[in-house]
This record gives sequence, structure tokens and C-alpha cells, in this order.
Amino acid sequence: MPKGFMRRPRAVLLLSAFFVTATCSLEDPALPLGLEISLDKVALALNDSIRIALTATNYGDTPIALTGPSDCLLFFDVRNATGISVFGSHENCTGPQVTETIPAGRSREAVFTWNGHNSAGVRLPSGFYGVSALALVVGGTRRGASAVIQIE
Repeated sequence: MPKGFMRRPRAVLLLSAFFVTATCSLEDPALPLGLEISLDKVALALNDSIRIALTATNYGDTPIALTGPSDCLLFFDVRNATGISVFGSHENCTGPQVTETIPAGRSREAVFTWNGHNSAGVRLPSGFYGVSALALVVGGTRRGASAVIQIE
């Protein structure tokens, strides 16, 4: 082994269990909204579900408005390995149209339970999927942090 190199253990899957929270960088300084996603597990077994918590934090000095169906101001989507959306929690929104603000320095949270099924209600095949946090802001949708889950 070359000098200065260190051999790393091959326990990548074991370590991945500790990385269940992701935060995003602020893509638009004019809208200082951070979106974080937290999962209660990184692998989803058959007949199991996963808890997905989304947090939107206003890092700015003025309120940020969220607008859309009241039960989908924050939502998540799931994408397969090729980047195709296979499930979105916003697909079943039934709440009235509202506009709500996140005051400066404050956060808003939404918690979901997902069972590993696609938008048609069919269990997704085994593999790795990306889960992203999204927010409905005035003027469009803001995508934030993503995490990877494994469906067993």
C-alpha cells in the first residue's frame, strides 16, 4: 500500500444507517429557505413503513410564504435510480388552497408515513430510491435535501 494511504473498513452499509438526516444548501439567496429530510430508517422491509419528517427553516430576515393545498405545503417525492418520480406525497392533497408564512428564524415541520408503494399503490421493486423534501413557495416548488432509502 502506498505511503500516506490508509485502509478503510468495508462496512459501508453499516455506516449508512447513521446518515438518515440531510440538509440542503441554499440555492437561491433571495429565498433563504432550508429544507431538511429525516428518515427513521434507511431500509424498508416488506410490509413495513418508514417515517419521513420534513423541516423547512427560514434563514432570512423576513417571512417566507408557502402557498398551495393546506396539507401539502411541504411534501416529498420518491425517484428511482433513473430519476423518474415513482411516488409523490402531494398526489393525494385534499386541503383548501392557503397561504401560510414561516417567520424569520422559524421552522415548519410535516411528518409522513410511507409504505414503499408507488403512485398506483403497487409495492416498488427492491433497490435504492431517492427521497426529496419539497415546499410550495409563492411562484413555484422549491426542492431541498434528499436521502437514499433501500427497499428490500
